[in-house]
Amino acid sequence: MNYLIVVSYVSLFILGFSDNLRGPLFPEIIKYFHVNDTLGAAYFAVTSLVSFFASYYIRKRKDTYFLLQVLNLGVLAIGVSFLIQSFSQNFLVLILGVFFLGISFGFLGVSQNNLVIQGSKPHSRSRMLTGLHSMYGISSLLSPLFVASFGFLGWKNILLISSLLSFLFFVIVYYLNSKRKKMFREGQAQNNKEIHPHLQWKEKTICFVISLYVVAEIMLGTRLALFMRRYFDSSLEESSFYVTLMFVFMMIGRLIVSFYPPKWPLKIQLVGSLISSISFLILGMYLNPFFMVLCGFTMAPFYPLALSYISELNPQKSSEIVSTTIAIQALFVVLMHLGVGSIADLTSLKIAFWIGPICMMASLILLFKTKKEVYE
Repeated sequence: MNYLIVVSYVSLFILGFSDNLRGPLFPEIIKYFHVNDTLGAAYFAVTSLVSFFASYYIRKRKDTYFLLQVLNLGVLAIGVSFLIQSFSQNFLVLILGVFFLGISFGFLGVSQNNLVIQGSKPHSRSRMLTGLHSMYGISSLLSPLFVASFGFLGWKNILLISSLLSFLFFVIVYYLNSKRKKMFREGQAQNNKEIHPHLQWKEKTICFVISLYVVAEIMLGTRLALFMRRYFDSSLEESSFYVTLMFVFMMIGRLIVSFYPPKWPLKIQLVGSLISSISFLILGMYLNPFFMVLCGFTMAPFYPLALSYISELNPQKSSEIVSTTIAIQALFVVLMHLGVGSIADLTSLKIAFWIGPICMMASLILLFKTKKEVYE
């Protein structure tokens, strides 16, 4: 497989594994520092806010060697973040740690998707992007299992051990990149001559479709454990199991779409994913929490298929749209974390969970407004 695709896949595995440790550990973290939901939301919101600025800063850079360097620095930032968090003795130091995690999210979100686009052929691009985000599904499954198995070590030691994976990747890829530096530098000179296309507002509709969906997915992934602890009196191990099960379904869904893609049009698949996810999330909130676990399966295909749908809608500006989407979704996620924390304190976490269905409904409405761009 192409080197660009391999490093993107492995780096997303590390990002997914690291990111999804935070959901199961979040109840323990806010308990350790004695903070409420509003202040605790900063643990996620700061990450997303920094991610927005990091992704916005590099969104127009498409040269391959630069993106490879950014990707490797992004993985290094994960290790630095977890190292700081594992030694934090007060909440401000913890927030300094998640600041570095935000850098990694911004750097990796832009670099991974653009490197896969550059490293894949047009006819296989959809499958490669779906495979990329299947790696997130696989790693998301392993994270809560890791927490459930080693919860006795405490959240600090779990983060410390996990940081070693990032440092190992950085050293290996730094060496491999240096061996390929000349080859990628030559290609970079040509890429720098390209004119970066300006996006019109109507071309950004798909950016908002994806970003609104991401709000719902991240809300569920980061707050499901807290929901189970608060409303079903679950232990760390039990709540982690529910999160694990959700990501099992997400992994299965993404693998199915990757290896046995349905023949339906992409837009129809995206509509079906949103409608079923909205239904299951509401049923899970009020009928049985297992429906929220099933959301993993119905949500699974949306993100990778939506990125493929970008290429279908606007092949000339696909890279620019992907980079803009990463920046917008980071900003939306900041607002989601702050909203969930504030609403949970003012009312209840169950009311705050309505942010998920409402955002997916808005995403569905905007999805119907998307149409393929035609250029003469």
